[in-house]
Formats: sequence, C-alpha cells, structure tokens
Amino acid sequence: MPRVRVSSSQNCHEKEGRLLLAVQAIKKKEITSIREAARRFNVPESTLRTRLRGTTNRAESRANGHKLTEIEEEVLKQWILSLDLRGAAPTKAHVREMANILLAKRGSTPIQTVGQKWVYNYTQRHPELESRLSRQYDCQRAKQENPKVIQAWFNTVRATIEQYGILPDDIYNFDETGFAMGLCAHQKVITKSESCGRRPVLQPGNCEWVTAIESISASGWALPPTLIFKGKQYNQAWFTGLPPDWRFEISTNGWTTNEISLRWLQKQFIPSTEHLFEAAGLVPLNPEPVLSKLSIQARTPTPPGSRGSQASTFCPHTPANVDELLKQASLLRDFLKQRSKSPPSPSHNALNQLIKGCQIAMQKGILLEQENRALRAERCYTKAKASSYA
Repeated sequence: MPRVRVSSSQNCHEKEGRLLLAVQAIKKKEITSIREAARRFNVPESTLRTRLRGTTNRAESRANGHKLTEIEEEVLKQWILSLDLRGAAPTKAHVREMANILLAKRGSTPIQTVGQKWVYNYTQRHPELESRLSRQYDCQRAKQENPKVIQAWFNTVRATIEQYGILPDDIYNFDETGFAMGLCAHQKVITKSESCGRRPVLQPGNCEWVTAIESISASGWALPPTLIFKGKQYNQAWFTGLPPDWRFEISTNGWTTNEISLRWLQKQFIPSTEHLFEAAGLVPLNPEPVLSKLSIQARTPTPPGSRGSQASTFCPHTPANVDELLKQASLLRDFLKQRSKSPPSPSHNALNQLIKGCQIAMQKGILLEQENRALRAERCYTKAKASSYA
C-alpha cells in the first residue's frame, strides 16, 4: 500500500498545536522541566524556549517587509474611511503621498518611501478598503442628504398611503432627462497596436439636446414617453417608425416649459390613466359599478307552511350610513343563523370583521367630509377677505 503524503502545512499546524500544549503545561506547572516538556510533546526544545520568552508564531507575526507599522496603517485606514464618508475618497496617489509623509515624520535617515504597488498591497491587506472608479457628484446635492429629513419624508409618505388607502397603481413618478443626439459613449474600438491607453474619439461639435418626459407607476406600468426637440415648427418627417402613442413637442432650446408640462398632463397622463379611474368609479363619477360588487344578492326564502318572519322580509340594499349598515348586518346575521343551525363558523367571524371594517370606513368618511367642509369654508372666507381689500 503506497504511503500517504502529508502536506507541509498540515505538519506545521500539528507542530504548532503541540507547542501550545507544551507552553500551557509549563505555565500550569504540570511539567517543570522544559526539556521534559519538549520530549513529551515532540517539539524542538529551542523553539519551545523562544515561545516561552514571548516570540509569536511566524504565520501570525507581521512580515518584516512592511514599511508602515500596524498602528500607522490603521491610522491611514481610518483617514481614508473618514474622507470616503464625506464624499471625498482619496486617489491612489493621495494615499501614497500620505504614507510617505508618515514615513518622513519618523525622522530617520535616509527617508524611506513606499513603492508604486504599495497602495494595491495595502488595500489587499485591509478588506474594508477597495479600489474602484469614481463618479462626479454635485456638492450642493450632497449637502441636502440629511438622514433625519429624508426619514421624515418617508414617514410622511407612509402615513399618507395608509391614511387614504393609496394603491401602488395610483403612485406615479414623473421625471425628465436630457441627452445629446449623436454623442459618442464609451465603447471598444479597433485601433493600431502601437496605441496605448484609451483611444480618443472625436465628438461632433453640433450636438443638440433632446428632453424626454417619463412617468411610471409603482406597480411597474410605464406611460408612453414625451420627447421635446429644439425647433420652431413641428415637422412630421422627423419621426418615422416610432410607436403611435409617443408624444412629441418642440421648444426654443429643447427643454421643457410650463406650457409643455401642462399639455403633457392634459393630453398624455390623464388620457393614459383615465381607464384606471373609470374602473374605480372616480372619473367620471359613477359609484354604481363599485357598489354593485358589494351589494348582497341573497334573498330570504319564505319557509313553506309558515307565515313568514322578520328574516323572510329581508331585502338587502346598499347602506347609505352607519345605521343602515348595522341594520343590514343584523338582518344578515339572523338570516345566516336560520339557514345554519351549527355553531359560528370562520365565515361568520370573517363577516363580522368585514362589517366592522365597513363601519370604520364610513366613520372615517364622515370625518373627511367634515374636514372638507371646513376647508371650503376657510377658502371662501379667504377669497371674501381678499376681495374686500381689493
């Protein structure tokens, strides 16, 4: 049977474990002689003596080739993280410069400096750091990134959605973006082999800006876009092979204006979303499709051979207020109780929860109606006061 080859790393780990056991045995005075401990644990006596004097394992110690000490590298790391948190992450040259400054401040001669690949090796030793491409970010926009203000805004949005029961289909994001026509982007090109680095590509000097108005709902449904071109007169020949629901506008500089935004709202947004409001019975105002789905269609049959009871005269209709809702609920409970002689089922509990929810909704509607009435009165008072001063 061939011998199994044991790797050197495995032997090192086993040897290190025996050394630790030998050191512990001597410190606990289980073995008083260093030579005897080395013999029992099968470790070199000289290595055991150096470990007892405080020498650490080579795998756990810091390499001699590092220019900066552990404390200096830790301070440099905290400085980098602090700049990155403030939106001013340093470049490789800047980090190398700061490392050389730390070496120069030691006062030793000759003054040492780090190498060209020192920053790369430094980031490899610290997982918290990473080298990546940067992008420009406006300073005024960064100053507005107040976590408390942003969190308060999210709390207001959440409270508004929960208070009025706004669905994701009714939440839209409106945004406009501009892009230059014919502007070359970063892309791979084929050049002669003598060229080095990124090959510059000439950009056309007569680029015109086009603005696109986009809107998408929280559920993922996007409205057809509106494109704004620079010009004075609309030319249909500019647009061929595009979807028929896209909308086009023109302005003197290719940017949006108040008039264009109003036309987009009247001719693009409202027509595109009108069918959603129609299904909800809001535009045009027609509650019948919604109420017809909530109406109870059951009728109480008259038992044969009986004179009829209160439940037999039960004729359901859509309640207009809380009192009517409670009366309809009471009649419906009596009707279900006569139809079923068994104990209350989960359906009865669900019905009670549904009635409770309808009652809460009606009461909230009463409060909202009162708030609207007060707001209308305040508005009329403000208008009357303004007209008196005029």
